[in-house]
Amino acid sequence: MRIVTSAAVVMLAAAGSVAQTPPPSNRGLVVEVNERQRWLHGRQLSRFTPFADDRTWLFIRSMEEDSARRRYRVNLRFRESRDTAIIVINPSPRPSEVRLGLAPFAIRDALFPGDSADIIERSRGERRIVHARLADLLPAFPQAAPRVGLTWTDTLASATSDGPYRRSLRGTRVSRITGDSIVGGRRLWVVRDSASVRYEDAYLEEERTLDTTVQITRVATGTVRGTHLLDGDLRLFLARADTTHLQGEATLRYPDGRSFRTPARYERMRRWIVYDSAGHAARLAEISADNCRRRGGMVFTPSNALERRLSDGDTVARDSLIREWRQMSDPDKADTVFRMLRMWSARSEASRALLERVRLEAGDTASLYGRLANSAFSTQGPTDSADVQAMLRFMEDPSLAWSYNLSRDWLYENLVQALTTSPRATARDSMHVACTIAACRLLASQWRTAREPRLRDVALVALMTTDPRPWSDTVLALDSARHPLLRSAKLLATGRVGATARASLKAPIPPPNSGAPAWIEWMSGVDPRWAAAFAKIQGPASRAATPRVVFDGQHATAIRFYVARTGRDVVGELQRSYRAATSDSVRLVFGTMLRGLGELQLTEAEIANDLVSGIEARVELARESLVSRLDRTSAPMDDTKDAALVDRLLAAVIDSASLWRDERSPTRRRNRAWVHARIVRALIDKDSVPMPLRAKWAGRAELISQSEWKARDPRVGGVFYTMHTVRTWGRFARVEITLSERLDRSADLAPAQFAAGTTYYLMELNGEWVIVDVGGWIT
Repeated sequence: MRIVTSAAVVMLAAAGSVAQTPPPSNRGLVVEVNERQRWLHGRQLSRFTPFADDRTWLFIRSMEEDSARRRYRVNLRFRESRDTAIIVINPSPRPSEVRLGLAPFAIRDALFPGDSADIIERSRGERRIVHARLADLLPAFPQAAPRVGLTWTDTLASATSDGPYRRSLRGTRVSRITGDSIVGGRRLWVVRDSASVRYEDAYLEEERTLDTTVQITRVATGTVRGTHLLDGDLRLFLARADTTHLQGEATLRYPDGRSFRTPARYERMRRWIVYDSAGHAARLAEISADNCRRRGGMVFTPSNALERRLSDGDTVARDSLIREWRQMSDPDKADTVFRMLRMWSARSEASRALLERVRLEAGDTASLYGRLANSAFSTQGPTDSADVQAMLRFMEDPSLAWSYNLSRDWLYENLVQALTTSPRATARDSMHVACTIAACRLLASQWRTAREPRLRDVALVALMTTDPRPWSDTVLALDSARHPLLRSAKLLATGRVGATARASLKAPIPPPNSGAPAWIEWMSGVDPRWAAAFAKIQGPASRAATPRVVFDGQHATAIRFYVARTGRDVVGELQRSYRAATSDSVRLVFGTMLRGLGELQLTEAEIANDLVSGIEARVELARESLVSRLDRTSAPMDDTKDAALVDRLLAAVIDSASLWRDERSPTRRRNRAWVHARIVRALIDKDSVPMPLRAKWAGRAELISQSEWKARDPRVGGVFYTMHTVRTWGRFARVEITLSERLDRSADLAPAQFAAGTTYYLMELNGEWVIVDVGGWIT
């Protein structure tokens, strides 16, 4: 046995767990393909572009000898596809033949209108990637008996085509046997190969802001170098590693004839391992165990000392990690470090700004684009003119985003969504708007000057949402098919809601003096096509397919904007309809809308009477009014009463005592289990327990502070309860309890932490507190 080169040592170790002695039929072999790859466009910097990881399984059903040729039947299991292939290996230098059998794309689950076509179209591109690997699955081999030093040349001629998706790899490969070894009783040959290749591909990509597809083509040349362990009897490698480096050009073509080109390069590293059925099962178990080790709960928890220091705001640790990141050249390691900084250090505005500045100073323009796209539709406040100025650089010239290999859609669509969700024309304050006055004006000025049609459409939306009366007609006059960015603006101008809900009926504002049914349809009507789909999936009585009384901020914005555009007194009409209502169900419809618009305030007595009326429509409106009032404008409760309510909560947590009597209807009551595992250790936030109660419960439960809970080992199980300040309004009270839950985990597993909260809305009735509503959340 010859000593093999160090490059093959790792592969030999891996081969120890692969197909040891495949049976003569050669059935049941499975190939795992792990790939790390990236395309880099002209302006992208290598250190800021991590590799994308992918794993694919190829199932070799059989191998057959046919004279000098060998035939392999392969099953491809990729998502929902059940494709097959026949690969014929010809004597070198003739290229291998790949014959694909594309199965009809079957979708098992019921879908909604349009989903089937979208999924099938996306799957075509994904399947193209898997099929491209087939040509590399099997090595060419000469007719001569294997021996160290044997060299041969073969032709690469791989090509796949599926409608607009095309891919080809052509070139010449030189292979040489450089050593041999015995693994599992079989003689394996170490083969090194190198190929000079030309790569071409073409595919379609959706451009949402133009409601079209663009064609992307790439042409590149370069080398593919690999090492594999060849089983000379099977003519199949049992392990392979290869690297690809290509240099060329990527072209983006729009249907209107525009095209943008950028230099492009491709880098890929692959590892192939062949398993028999037992090895495959063991590998799947290994992958599953590794996922469990790395996966924790829904609440992210520091898992080591460094993360805890960063989470605690340790600027020394933060700055040290930043210095380390600046010196890194490995893009994957650098990405991991910066993700850690963003996760644990960006807890303050100052730290977030520092990390953004560090990234930009290092030359990462792509991160600037991502930040701008996120800030365009953000809850942190309106976009300012400095950000808009930076956005314009990208929106004026789509080729700039293309040169960074970024989506051209993000900025346009995020700005339009922000403008139509929080228009300046309906602003109640300076924070809940899409953009500052100066920023909106800067955007609006592009209506006359911009060359890019999508930027002009964004500018028109800025004009309309700032000054509805003169500009809404301009928006409504334009064709949505040619201006897809204006669709949500058109819905807003006509008072339609559900601009982002695909299933919504999107009915216009009902005409004056319309009855409750018309307004219910406007609030939550469902497109008939979707209603049929809901009924098919969930049954004829599907709640999702049934219009109901739902009124949120989007509805309020639609009415206010419609009023600003037309001058129609919609609020006055609703008030008259509410006063004239002859039934509680009609009063519920108009009362809910007026309450959402801030135009209806039920008195304490009205809410109390309605809650005990037993009439569901009156109870519902009273409950909504009470919750809104207690959440927004209530006051802290007197200490004595507060302590009594908290004491009741503690008794329920520690002793499983009963809570207050539930006055809700049976249909509103639900069993709420807010923990994921059996409570083996309950801890109480002592700072949230009123002072008179601490002595009472100190001997019954472990009372610790928030800082003590945070300092505990996150892998030691326990449930930490916090009582919140009781809020009150008249005869009503709001009692809230939240919990932080940790599961017992071994040291090699990521911490698993969850959180939940329950809010009880109470009413004092005949000398006792009763539950009139309950709200809750859970991670």
